[in-house]
Amino acid sequence: MDSVKRTAAERLFKNYSESIYRYCYYRLGNAEHAEDAVSQVFAKVVDAPALPISGSVRAWIFAITHNVAVSLRRSTLTDLASGVVVELEDPSPGPFEQLTLDDRRHTLNDIVCRLTEEQQEVIWFRVAGLSTAEIATQLGRTQGEIRTIYRGACLRLRNLLADSDFDA
Repeated sequence: MDSVKRTAAERLFKNYSESIYRYCYYRLGNAEHAEDAVSQVFAKVVDAPALPISGSVRAWIFAITHNVAVSLRRSTLTDLASGVVVELEDPSPGPFEQLTLDDRRHTLNDIVCRLTEEQQEVIWFRVAGLSTAEIATQLGRTQGEIRTIYRGACLRLRNLLADSDFDA
């Protein structure tokens, strides 16, 4: 890899790795799978012949991220269906505070999973920091449709959270 491409890849990693990890963590459910996804995303970015000339680089990277997360999630579900034991939780022990945070995160994930698939995607893209325009590009929808989906998801989440014992 030439130095220009390496510098560009390093800059992209610095700017986007945290939000990509966050998106993948919430989509895949554990840290190890999220780390694997981030590695796969940046391997694909580095292997890409060139950065997109038109449009948002961020949207391009999240298109790759979304596809990697969907692929990994599908392969995990396939492994579960075939009887292969897949560890879904991080087994390493941590302090009490980390356990509490993990429990709350899983509870929140369980609640988000009650939304429609489309609402979940919009929420996870929002958590990753994508704008309405970038989410619209990712999902092939208009910005107005994304705002409507997001509002519906927020209302549904508010109701689900009120009905649960989740304390924010």
